[in-house]
Amino acid sequence: MLGLGFIIPVSLLGGALCVDFRTSLRLMLSQPICGGLLTGLILGEPFNGLLAGTLIQIMFLGNFFVRGAKTLDLPIAGVISAALFVLVDIKLAGDVSIAAMVMIWALSFGLLAGWFGYFIYRTLFFKLSGAVEPIIKKAMEGKLWYLSLLNFFMVAFNFLYGFVVLMVVLPVGYKTILYFVSTSWRLTGSVELLYIFLPFIGVGSLLRIQILKSQGFWFISGFLISAMVLVFM
Repeated sequence: MLGLGFIIPVSLLGGALCVDFRTSLRLMLSQPICGGLLTGLILGEPFNGLLAGTLIQIMFLGNFFVRGAKTLDLPIAGVISAALFVLVDIKLAGDVSIAAMVMIWALSFGLLAGWFGYFIYRTLFFKLSGAVEPIIKKAMEGKLWYLSLLNFFMVAFNFLYGFVVLMVVLPVGYKTILYFVSTSWRLTGSVELLYIFLPFIGVGSLLRIQILKSQGFWFISGFLISAMVLVFM
């Protein structure tokens, strides 16, 4: 059972990185390579956290966040991938024979959570946008302190969104990966599973190109590098 001593600190980090990613703070700590390292430091495995975060970062070379664009939540993807890889690796006592399979599952779960997180964020944001309009009208009337209230609301909203997503996804992902790792290990082994899951990452790359055609070259480059790293791990 995954304890709150692991879930809460990582969720707090995820919430803070979502603030950096979605607001004007923009310290770039929300990038997966930074988020993975910070997650690893919290969990006592900085190298493994950095490794998972770096692989997510490579997949999105050249990606930049533009407000309103359809893009997954990179901080959530980075933190979840790193946390799940580290936590499952700890649970399995660092069994290197299945480390590649654990990494594949962690990255897949992180990317999936990043996309679902984005759609959840957009849904909540539009539902709450009606409450923001009166604040903007008050600010336009000269009551500038309403702008401070709006800024605080946005920071709190982004933090809570990231925190809650991490709190929900981490235990589910942890149990799911442990189950599939044990089941897949009995069926096929570990390294062989790389050749099963890599095509799914390829399909993800094609979807990414379709959504953001201008970044196709960068994503293909990142995908190929990631595939080579995973195959030769």
